[in-house]
Amino acid sequence: MSISTVSFSFQRALLIAAHEAKLLQFDDATWQRRFSAATERVSLEEQNHLWRTLAEHPRADALVGAFAEHIDPAELGELGYALASCPNLGYAIELLQRYHAFIGDGGSLHLSQNNGLQLDYVPHYQEAQQLRVQTVLICIVALAKKLTGQRIGHIQVGLTRPPSKAVCRYFKRLTGNEPHLAHTNHVWFSTTTLKLPLVTANARLLAILLTNLEEQERGLHSKSTAQFVSHCLRENPRLQRKHIAARLHCTERTLVRRLSKEFTTFKQLKTAAQKCEAQLLLANPELSLECVAEQLGYTDASAFIKAYRLWFGRTPKGKS
Repeated sequence: MSISTVSFSFQRALLIAAHEAKLLQFDDATWQRRFSAATERVSLEEQNHLWRTLAEHPRADALVGAFAEHIDPAELGELGYALASCPNLGYAIELLQRYHAFIGDGGSLHLSQNNGLQLDYVPHYQEAQQLRVQTVLICIVALAKKLTGQRIGHIQVGLTRPPSKAVCRYFKRLTGNEPHLAHTNHVWFSTTTLKLPLVTANARLLAILLTNLEEQERGLHSKSTAQFVSHCLRENPRLQRKHIAARLHCTERTLVRRLSKEFTTFKQLKTAAQKCEAQLLLANPELSLECVAEQLGYTDASAFIKAYRLWFGRTPKGKS
């Protein structure tokens, strides 16, 4: 499996939602052809092309609402069934964070305690970023509501960019609150919400599914060098190529060759990890730019600011 892929079932859910929102039109032959050629994974390049098409539509925001209505745990494959088998919502959210790569490698989910539980989403793409982030977050909220039998509890959504009025309505319909501007894109769950029991909880089935997910996770890391490297760098973005090669018991040249076969490089994977970590660190008001730069492995704040400008087209805000 390549590092840049999305599950076919998730893309199918996206396409159906886009069709229902009248953003894409298919004749019967095209529709049948697309879904008869099912594969286990879809490249992120194909996803980027699809999202570009959707984002260019004048009613693109309608996708957010349509996806919230359509998405179901079954669309997430075995992980979705595991989520539905959890005893409560908090357990399901932690499980989603741990195994989210099975759905797609386009972004990272990070959990933190914040008078409840905050699930931050950091995208690894630039194409149609705002629309995609909004769709991912409303997907998480919609799944939480369906898993608990429509008992939403207290949930708040934070977005780094102002959403449209239509998108605000979609989120308010689900949570009772409009999204607020924040340093990170996230969904926040209150402690009482996390304790909500799931309507399809099944301890015996969950134990079986967790065993399968753990085996799949080991398989992903053994089959994909890029997946392993990305995992290591997200744990510690300061790691260098020689450190990863040592963990894999190979030379740096062998590591470069393996990554090349998976159509990526160590630099690309490290940049993705640094971008993800940078956004989370910058959201902490207690950390200075110098501290953030140091934790990411930069020699000084100016070097980090230069890199940040290349990544996002702007300088870090709210730091001195």
